[in-house]
Amino acid sequence: NKLPSLNHAVATFWAEIKAQGLENSVTVVQGSEFGRTISPNSNKGSDHAWGGNYFMFGGDVKGGKIMGEYPKSFSESDPINIGRGRLIPTTSWDALFYGLTQWMGITDQDEIEYVLPNSQNFGCNLFTDYDLFNTGTQVLNGCGGAEHTTPITFQVPEIRLLTGEEQKQICILAMRTVSRKFNLDRSKARCYVADQIIDDSVVAPGMYDVNGIAVLNFDGGIPASMISIAEVEAISKAASATASDFVISGALPQSEAPSSMPSMQPSTSLQPSMNPSMSAMPSMPPSEYPSFVPSQSAQPSVEPSISTVPSIVPSSVPSLSGIPTPAPSTQKPSISIEPTPHPTARKVFEEEFRGMDIGYVGITGQSYEAESGLYIVQGSGADIWSSFDQFHYMYLETSGDATFTVLIEGFEAQQEWAKGGIMFRDSLGASSSYYSMFLTYSNGLANQRRICTNCDSTLYGDGITYASVWLRVSKVGNVFKAFYRPTTSSDWTTYGEVISIDSISSN
Repeated sequence: NKLPSLNHAVATFWAEIKAQGLENSVTVVQGSEFGRTISPNSNKGSDHAWGGNYFMFGGDVKGGKIMGEYPKSFSESDPINIGRGRLIPTTSWDALFYGLTQWMGITDQDEIEYVLPNSQNFGCNLFTDYDLFNTGTQVLNGCGGAEHTTPITFQVPEIRLLTGEEQKQICILAMRTVSRKFNLDRSKARCYVADQIIDDSVVAPGMYDVNGIAVLNFDGGIPASMISIAEVEAISKAASATASDFVISGALPQSEAPSSMPSMQPSTSLQPSMNPSMSAMPSMPPSEYPSFVPSQSAQPSVEPSISTVPSIVPSSVPSLSGIPTPAPSTQKPSISIEPTPHPTARKVFEEEFRGMDIGYVGITGQSYEAESGLYIVQGSGADIWSSFDQFHYMYLETSGDATFTVLIEGFEAQQEWAKGGIMFRDSLGASSSYYSMFLTYSNGLANQRRICTNCDSTLYGDGITYASVWLRVSKVGNVFKAFYRPTTSSDWTTYGEVISIDSISSN
């Protein structure tokens, strides 16, 4: 029995801490990356299990109590016991470290999320420093008020649950709309995905449904009457649909059928419509302001329209006429330097990109956000190939699982192998390992990778060119997968090689 020796070691350590007058500045947390079975194995020992516990002590700790859920019994009849005393976890590691982080002086919400990037996946099931320490003063914002739940479903090609990163991205989409819709600071609400269950898909035979619950919690200071259940459900559904298109790796894009009756309230959409709406009947009252784009009608006008006064200034968009002009124009066609007024599928990215040249490039490159969600990247250099690279890199640092999706709207270059797209790199060195999905200027799509530092690059390509195309790369652990989707299609297609690259498993 080693416990007496362990007790003596801890007692000796703590006696020295007290002798130095540091007991109120020191907290000790004992934990393990896995639990142990309660029932013994054949050698009278225990095996790896699942749920476990922490032991925490310190001069400022509110001791003498159990936080979280303690098993109701140690028999296999307990609902969280899945056999041999393997207990399902009920409280996250982040719950304890959330309050510990605050006690150590990190109280800004963005900084806490940087230290504990998964803490947002557990809603209000977190402990603050007030819960854990005598001197704690922090409370958990976004909790104590109304809680709304919405069922969400995704169709995926393999048996799996949503990753922690995918769950966070769903909630980022939802919280952005909640903040705007209800005029709330983002700290006044919390979102997480709960109760995931996998089943064979009825909607998409051969695929699997990941069913879950989107949970939105609101701060106790927000009146419940201010939050519409119907609007919260619509926001959650819209975030789920957008995530299926752009976030969930391999997921079937979602599109809900239109309502059979008109809505009394305007709908909430995270993405603009790609096409103008059409009406079978004209609007009864005229619009107070002129339209910036022509309207469309499924039925012809009964009488021709009559214009009383011509426009003083030329229109920014072309007019539509049901009758051809009697003679061709003698004027040269006009040229507009303004972009098309039609909306694109651009989205605002949550983090700020950096930019730098990799290797020797000759002419310095640049990258910047030209307008909301539209990025311009200009660069030079010999190529991204062989055992070293020369190009301009617009990048940000990530950790854990991640999926990036990009629409290449335009491409100008002088060399046929010039390329743009998505790349994961181990480092900013010219010979770093990488995995990428590119659109080249003249040689179509290219799935390129370098599996180790200073190794030669390899390529998969089919030569099919696109003027504009969607690209996506997903990273789960150290496994990378590339996809593409033509702008004329709603289906994503796996492209190139699915490969494991150990050197960038955590970057």
